[in-house]
Amino acid sequence: QILNHIAEEIKHNTLCEHFGVLSPSNIVQLRKSYGMSRAEFARILGVGEASLNRWEKGINIQNFANDRYLRLLQDPETMARLKGVVAEQSNNRKDQSSKFACLSLSSALIDRQRKFLLRRLA
Repeated sequence: QILNHIAEEIKHNTLCEHFGVLSPSNIVQLRKSYGMSRAEFARILGVGEASLNRWEKGINIQNFANDRYLRLLQDPETMARLKGVVAEQSNNRKDQSSKFACLSLSSALIDRQRKFLLRRLA
């Protein structure tokens, strides 16, 4: 069976309706309603940009858990709370990264590493 892109889209939307999940156009509309790029929306959702891309283009159908998650985000208040959580987590990661000392590679250290050999104990 050979279908053109319009027939494929109709078929995909019918499957989404049958399973009771958001269609690709619904997902795109949700993202655009918040004025977000695909990358930004994926970061806020905590999903891969490639996964979001596949859902929006109708290549894959999101699972029920992600569909319910997307539906919750149709509420602007819920989206605002999630953005706050993501921002807070991002700030915490920045704070944590400054607590760890970085090892600077000096030429002396590199020389010591090159000369290092494991020796067998007698």
